[in-house]
Amino acid sequence: FSGTPTWVLSLEGGAQLAGQGKYDPWGAYIRMTPVEVWPLTRIYSVSGYKTSAVSSLHEGGLTMTLGTAYTDQETFLAASTTAARYDTLIWAGGTFVRLGSRPSLPITVSGSGCLNPAGSFVNTVDGIAKAICEARAGLLAADLTGINTGSTAVVQHVFTGEVTCEAALAEIFADAGAIGW
Repeated sequence: FSGTPTWVLSLEGGAQLAGQGKYDPWGAYIRMTPVEVWPLTRIYSVSGYKTSAVSSLHEGGLTMTLGTAYTDQETFLAASTTAARYDTLIWAGGTFVRLGSRPSLPITVSGSGCLNPAGSFVNTVDGIAKAICEARAGLLAADLTGINTGSTAVVQHVFTGEVTCEAALAEIFADAGAIGW
């Protein structure tokens, strides 16, 4: 988060978020705490990237009801959210939720993480490793044929700041139990 938005609608948060990394979830994310970026309108950042879906939002242990799922920032910001519901914004600039009323308990979200460059959700070790290399390191799919662990393990991982491609792959492979690569 920059913490110094040139305009409040940038959804970059205030000074309290300056320098903090945005979430970058891969695979399914479960009960992740989103970051409040605009308290006045109850907007929270789920990811600094476009994810596949926000499947549920909980206030404490209570599941809230989805209102509207937006794919356009301008329309999302111009609308309002009904009390006791939440709206989502999933677009190229990230994934956000807006609550219809001020929460009295902690908020958590669950869903499907970031997409590969082809626009598909991936949740296996191989799929996530290849997607990270393509989407974050700019490598070409043709250069990644060597990534084939033979593992069909489903993993989930949420990065919370800047990380090198090598470190990201090490964490993903470790999630699947690999001790070296």
